[in-house]
Amino acid sequence: MTARRISAIASMCDLNGGSDMSGFRMVWLLLALGCGWIGQAQAQGLLILCYHEISQAQARQDDESVDVDALARQLEWLRGAGFRFVSLDDAMAASAGGPALPDKSVLLSFDDGYRSVYTQVYPVLKAFRAPALIGLVGSWLSPPEGGRVNFAGVKVPRDDFLSWGQIREMQASGLVEVANHTFDLHYGIQANPQGNLLPAASSARYDPASGSYESHGQFLARVERDLARNSALLRQKLGRAPRAMVWPYGSYTREAAAIAAKLGMPAMLTLDDGVNGPDVPLSALRRVLVGADMSLADFARLVQASQRWPQGIAPRPERAMPLSLDDIYDPDPAKQEEKLGKALDRVKEMGASIVYLKAFHDQDGDGVARQLYFPNSHLPMRADLFNRAAWQLDSRVGVEVYAWLPVDGLRLPPPALLDVYRELGRAGRFRGLLFRGEGLPPAGAPAMGGRDALQLRLAEAVRESNPRLKAASGLDGDALLSGAADDDWRRMLAEYDRVEVSATPRQAAGGNADDWLRRLQRKVAETPGALEKTVFELPSVDPRSGKPVPAETLAGWMRELNGWGVRQMAYYPGLPDSDAAGWRTLRRAFSLAETPR
Repeated sequence: MTARRISAIASMCDLNGGSDMSGFRMVWLLLALGCGWIGQAQAQGLLILCYHEISQAQARQDDESVDVDALARQLEWLRGAGFRFVSLDDAMAASAGGPALPDKSVLLSFDDGYRSVYTQVYPVLKAFRAPALIGLVGSWLSPPEGGRVNFAGVKVPRDDFLSWGQIREMQASGLVEVANHTFDLHYGIQANPQGNLLPAASSARYDPASGSYESHGQFLARVERDLARNSALLRQKLGRAPRAMVWPYGSYTREAAAIAAKLGMPAMLTLDDGVNGPDVPLSALRRVLVGADMSLADFARLVQASQRWPQGIAPRPERAMPLSLDDIYDPDPAKQEEKLGKALDRVKEMGASIVYLKAFHDQDGDGVARQLYFPNSHLPMRADLFNRAAWQLDSRVGVEVYAWLPVDGLRLPPPALLDVYRELGRAGRFRGLLFRGEGLPPAGAPAMGGRDALQLRLAEAVRESNPRLKAASGLDGDALLSGAADDDWRRMLAEYDRVEVSATPRQAAGGNADDWLRRLQRKVAETPGALEKTVFELPSVDPRSGKPVPAETLAGWMRELNGWGVRQMAYYPGLPDSDAAGWRTLRRAFSLAETPR
């Protein structure tokens, strides 16, 4: 966490009359600041592996069920590769300033409390002397032996899950620690009018009968009641309350995390990728999910990659394309769904990895957002569509969604801006936030310390509901080439997760547009690591003439950039739907499925 980001969190107090830093936000700030918990001698940090069902090969039931022999081979490989099995207690001691974790530390975790944890996993743990953490769902353990459990809407035998006697035996061994996995929030809750089911521990419930959402206070109270109930049950049955929270589906909010901390669970496990280095707080531990069909070679590559790259995440090329909810909206719900389906198909066909989802309606093209596509307290809502589109893009197409909302074009004072961005965060689950200037003076920016300070504070407001959110901000390519933006460039690389550089090739005297693009690429490449964080945004419409850029020209620029080692590309605003040939041409140069990596 950078100093500016910490300052952005702290400054919420002043921007909201001193009240925002009370309660949950203060708890989260304290959690976020206490993040240097891994011993400094460790290069990469703690690797946490996430398993679910473990079974005999012939008895495998689902895509997450790992064969017990495969588990044993994986642990043997880890031991042979020099990894050290550690416990949650070891990690928490290191967090509190105790002995640093050894190099190549690994913690095993098993979610959901299947009976196979006792019958299959426990013997393996004893053989390797490997500690483990198990996440238990109270409502699945409450029915009597021989009863039935409501497992995601399906009635399954209670005997599929651990008995209390088995849990007590494993806990008494000292090898197994029990974590809270909620009492009854391990399911999808209706979270929009269209009926999408989102994780219940991080989403507000939508009631189709009344056509309304539960309030934010009701959401927090529901989460707190559930976590407290499960902790009380585990304390009653096992003699001790859990110290760790395992979020169902890895989905949580900062305020939910503050609730867990208040209830005595400072350690929290997510499904965010990567390893846990000094910058990762104990309250947001990352885990690597082990798949059912993973060969030993695949497992070894996965673990080795986690040790090779910063944060345990290998850099990857990205392709970003825009999608405007204006192009999907229709007053007829059936037609709107049809348009959304076609948009999803287009994104999939193009092979994009990121979608910039425009969440506002600009009625007259003047850059001012007068209507939004999500519930909020300051501007009219044209339609409750953002949540639906973002979830469908994520779950059906598998792309990361970056919400695009104009800071300048909202024309709101600072407290209202924070309200709207905070409400955007509550309106859905998404991975990023795109800041793109609309050519208007940034309302409230001077009062908030300038444009970057304003944007970073707004990003923190969204992170209250989407903690792993990435922030991207734009920079003019001409300004970067001229040297006029050098200071801004260095600052943005440090403060943002991505920098969007407008790459509008210009034909200089005695040269051509490709020369301009090559000079821009070289300018970016001069800064170590900048190519991994810089998105080259190419125009599909010439901003000077307003005429469309031929698809072959745009595709040619993409091929040039790819050949020069550029890994992150985007285009804006796109081609007309009727230009089928142009889309095909563009796809061949843009798609990650067709472009050499």
